[in-house]
Amino acid sequence: QPFHPGYAATLAVTGFALVSPVSILLPDGTAFVTVTVTDSKAEIVTLTLTETSATPLSEVPGTVTFIPGPASQVVVVPASEPSPGTSDSATVTIEVRDSDGNVVTSHPDYSATVGVTGSAAVLPTSITIPNGTGSVTIVATDTVAEIVTVTLTETSTTGLTAVPGTVTFIAGSAANVVVISATEAAPGTANS
Repeated sequence: QPFHPGYAATLAVTGFALVSPVSILLPDGTAFVTVTVTDSKAEIVTLTLTETSATPLSEVPGTVTFIPGPASQVVVVPASEPSPGTSDSATVTIEVRDSDGNVVTSHPDYSATVGVTGSAAVLPTSITIPNGTGSVTIVATDTVAEIVTVTLTETSTTGLTAVPGTVTFIAGSAANVVVISATEAAPGTANS
């Protein structure tokens, strides 16, 4: 409705979004104003108005839905052994993502062999992430305290970029003291 008292308000958005400008002015005779809401995260954000003028108008919040972009990468999400030194295993998530890091469920079927560095092993050693699914999990095991890298070698033909990730295996508390060998300090003297 173009005939109203002059209206001014500040704008706010939820989530990771940004709004520009952060305040608006609608002079009498102006029916609308355009603002820009940007976000690199796939999410639903709410845009709210807080009036800074004194009019009888009421504010109605609105929502903006940001959807993921096209799939561009398959990411091994970094992980750690959940109980340092006790479980010797970690669940590792592998996700299909867009260029902003959002998980994407609409993508070509992706298959790959899974490799790991160091003393670790992974199960399964090959994965498939079908269209409609954004991720799969594997289990990495290791009995050595070390940081290993989990890699993917695509066996399908999607052309998605494989991004390796690390898994941290942490030494637990000392349980035993083991003497490997002992040598007398000098012949005829006591060892301490």
